[in-house]
Amino acid sequence: MTNGSGTRRIGIVGTFDVQNYGDLLFPIIAGEELRRRLGDVEIVPFSYRTLTVGQWPYAVTSVADLPELIGDLDGLLIGGGFVIRFDKDVAPGYRPPAGVHHPTGYWLTPALLALQHDVPLVWNAPGMHCNDIPAWAEDALQLALGHSRYIGVRDEPTRRALARFAPDRVTRVPDTGFGLAHMVDAPPSAAFRALSDELGLEQPYIVVQAAIGSRPFAQFVRDHAEVFAGQRFLALPVGPVLGDTVDHLSDLIDVITLPTWPDPLLLAEIVQHAEAVVGHSYHLTITAMVAGVPVHTPGEFTDGKYTALAELGGLRPLRMDNADDAERFVQGLGRGARPAGIDGVLEQLQQHWDKVAAAIDGDRPNTAPVIAAYLQRLPTALETNADRADALAVALDAQRAAADEELVRQQGLANRAIAHQARTLDDQARTLEHQSATIDWLRTDALALHAHIGMLEGLLHTANTDLMERDAQLAAAQAELAAAQQRASQLAAVLHQTRHRVADGYDVADSLKASTSWKATAPLRAVTGLARGGRAERPIIRMPRLFRGELQTDPFEWALVDGLFDPADAAALVATFPRDHFATIEAYGGEKDYCYDARSLVPMGAGAAFHPEALSPAWRRLAADFVSPAYRAALSALTGTDLTDHPLEVNISHYGPHGHLGAHTDLPEKVVTSVMYFNDGWDPADGGCLELLRSSDPADIVRTVPPQVGNCVVFTRSHRSWHAVGAVQPGAPRSRRSLTAVFHKPGSTSSMWPADNMPEMHDYTGPA
Repeated sequence: MTNGSGTRRIGIVGTFDVQNYGDLLFPIIAGEELRRRLGDVEIVPFSYRTLTVGQWPYAVTSVADLPELIGDLDGLLIGGGFVIRFDKDVAPGYRPPAGVHHPTGYWLTPALLALQHDVPLVWNAPGMHCNDIPAWAEDALQLALGHSRYIGVRDEPTRRALARFAPDRVTRVPDTGFGLAHMVDAPPSAAFRALSDELGLEQPYIVVQAAIGSRPFAQFVRDHAEVFAGQRFLALPVGPVLGDTVDHLSDLIDVITLPTWPDPLLLAEIVQHAEAVVGHSYHLTITAMVAGVPVHTPGEFTDGKYTALAELGGLRPLRMDNADDAERFVQGLGRGARPAGIDGVLEQLQQHWDKVAAAIDGDRPNTAPVIAAYLQRLPTALETNADRADALAVALDAQRAAADEELVRQQGLANRAIAHQARTLDDQARTLEHQSATIDWLRTDALALHAHIGMLEGLLHTANTDLMERDAQLAAAQAELAAAQQRASQLAAVLHQTRHRVADGYDVADSLKASTSWKATAPLRAVTGLARGGRAERPIIRMPRLFRGELQTDPFEWALVDGLFDPADAAALVATFPRDHFATIEAYGGEKDYCYDARSLVPMGAGAAFHPEALSPAWRRLAADFVSPAYRAALSALTGTDLTDHPLEVNISHYGPHGHLGAHTDLPEKVVTSVMYFNDGWDPADGGCLELLRSSDPADIVRTVPPQVGNCVVFTRSHRSWHAVGAVQPGAPRSRRSLTAVFHKPGSTSSMWPADNMPEMHDYTGPA
């Protein structure tokens, strides 16, 4: 309702109390758009925490106060942003006030409160982004959507997920962040002018999102510093609550950092005056697109909420393979025309705000009765659930009684077995008495045995003679064995020297490529390479690290190699770890328990990657390394095993919460196994470490290896090569990511991907 001055008070719920650029925009944009249509409007943001002006860009009221304030509102907006969710991992440490459910307390419960107080309910372009709806929430969501005045969502996956609750009423609309288009070409604000004077932003600069995913770009700039000479970079934390920090880009050349995290509208101005943007933030991308600023994304972002942006075009997947890519990046700098589809988006957005205003401007709805009916049904639902719980308790009591009866039965069987054993012992005692009598009788025959001793002594002399001859033969055999062992030691020394010489050769080659003369002749080699059909990409695996590895023998033959990738390649492999064409691999109660998701990288005996079009350049390079002669030679040298004719299979794995692999020794057809890891930082308390075991006992651990990127464990299969993967804890912030490359005996077939029973494929949707 309006207050005494005629001002309409409109609530908006979402995560407006966290440092995340996109979330902070929604109340500001909603206020501007609704004031154009409804006149005097006060926007009241509601989130978990209460914040005041001065400590925050605008005041935020806690949802804990909403039950007392809801009746004074003239409308309630849900979102926008990624607010329709049921998972608990919204942001690190983000928790509700006492008595408020997490996370529906900041979106679904407010929607029901609005219906209870006849307040017009509007869904202001929120999204789900690949989130699932649990069964317990379906009735409440049906109620909220079924009696809303207007429902607009920001992408097609969200529309499809919610359409079953309100058929023909859920409309796909653009994200309201596109409303920043009205700022383009507006005079700079006083805050931006002051910041420009302080940091020199009147000179051209490139905005780089200060996130871990941008670290490969920082390495790319350092690798091609001569191409980027004269360019200035501004490290911008778009979402500090999600881990953005300038520390990720501390080694970026000529980097500018802000003195404080800016007001959202000032942040928007910073982006819209840039020459280009590098990052993956959804609203960072929108802000740049509406201003015609080139947007480069370090990876493919086309699913979930990103589907709407992909349809518009204007996103440029960042290529970072060579100097040519650097030249193309620099040549494409500068603000230009925004994507052609933006004008249509802005027209749709205006229609959206017209519908929002109309929903609020109409008569107050009569929705309180539907909430009353829902509350009337609630005791029945609670009682039904309680009855189910009671039934389960009765069933458990019955199971306990049956278990007690079985225990009594087993105790009876044990007592009978003990009695039988006692009788058996009595029988054995009587047998011993009989045997004692027999011994007395045998003593009487002892004298007769002495008669045979002379004959036996003669036989013993003959046997001693034969034994001396055999001792001489054994000494000769031992001498031959010692000579063979000496030759083996010499061969091992030669192999050790050879492996290090090969590694030294790689190092010399790397030094040559880093020399001035090599760079000076680069154009000639490029021309020659093109004439010969192109040039091979640089290996991503540091082969010298494998050649210099030292094979351990306790508790079996294994080696730990670290630093397998240079930092830039490691970051690229981590940032673009595949999520396509996975199958869930699990089994319980057999030889070993296991549960994880796997994807083929190089099929058994193949010479190329599986589905390479879905892989990033870094992962295509890694697949090429595995099928190269250099990798096969390095593993042969490290393990002392000739792998020339052994087929290779390479698989990638995600271990989500509870993912594990029980203690085992691998199938006999597996000869040499190499395991690599792709987690940038890992707390061993989160589980997921490789455990090298002395026996089949999971507690008999000799060494643990965390799944840190750059770590590689190589071992040969034997009856002693026991190993396991500890269970990933539910609280782990990301999946355990690994790769297993296995050389098999000739003629082997894949046990992971049997031709007659291929598992069903899916995209991996577990923890990031």
